[in-house]
Amino acid sequence: MGQGEQSRRAASAGIHAIAERADVGLGSFYSHFTGKPDLFDVAVADALEEYAQAVDERLHGVDDPAERPAGGVRLCARTAESYPEIMQILCHSQLGRKCAGDGLAPRAKRDVEEGMAQAGSPWSIW
Repeated sequence: MGQGEQSRRAASAGIHAIAERADVGLGSFYSHFTGKPDLFDVAVADALEEYAQAVDERLHGVDDPAERPAGGVRLCARTAESYPEIMQILCHSQLGRKCAGDGLAPRAKRDVEEGMAQAGSPWSIW
């Protein structure tokens, strides 16, 4: 089964099927989530954080102040190219607003600020 088919099945799955596949009762599901949208938001936020950590690991040891943010952008673009269905979900789910304080945004800000500090820039961008 392809990734697209898996995405369609997951999107159409009912709460009961999701709880059964996770081997949890419906009561346990509802004690953690209000419904599928809440579960989706938490799952994607966790995936974004995991991805951001992978980007950090990949860029570990890169000291060039311009290369760190550029490398992060390149890795994100490659992900979009490799996994277009995932990118569509992210773009249409408004998770960018919900996760703006987590995941990739603070890391990008950190890398730009470190680069500015290394270059001796007196300006702060945020």
